[in-house]
Amino acid sequence: MVITDYLNDSDDRILIDNLSYEYVELFRDSGTNFRYGYCLIGWVVFDDENNHALIKWNGLNFLGFLRILELNSIEVFTSISDRVKQLANEKMEFLDFFPIVGIVKTCFSMQSNYWSELCLNFLLKNKLYQKQLTFLREYKNCSWCNQKVNHMIWTYLSRMN
Repeated sequence: MVITDYLNDSDDRILIDNLSYEYVELFRDSGTNFRYGYCLIGWVVFDDENNHALIKWNGLNFLGFLRILELNSIEVFTSISDRVKQLANEKMEFLDFFPIVGIVKTCFSMQSNYWSELCLNFLLKNKLYQKQLTFLREYKNCSWCNQKVNHMIWTYLSRMN
């Protein structure tokens, strides 16, 4: 699937393979113009140069989201949480609108200390302790993780319990 048109910043429609979908923006970083949202068929991510990625709801590759980990994690969390409150009822929360499990799996499957550290930092700073992330136990003392990432995994898992 190819995003063929995103008309302008105020547009709430997006064209994907020449089909128009309603687009709901959830986050925009004013400094970098990184933004993401969703449409009927999945997550939509725009980077600094207006390149874009569509990640289907059942997708496995969340590379497009990694850039968000380099931003101020508290600001990202607060901004998305506030937007969720505007869009949904009180039963919905941040994690209903942010694919954290897919992002974590992508970071760790890449075997990158840089992305894994940013990801764990995001989780710890925002106190996002999810049972779906218990798979991180598999990465305790893994050969490619540096000492800092191993310690962050241990810290995260101990706080999750």
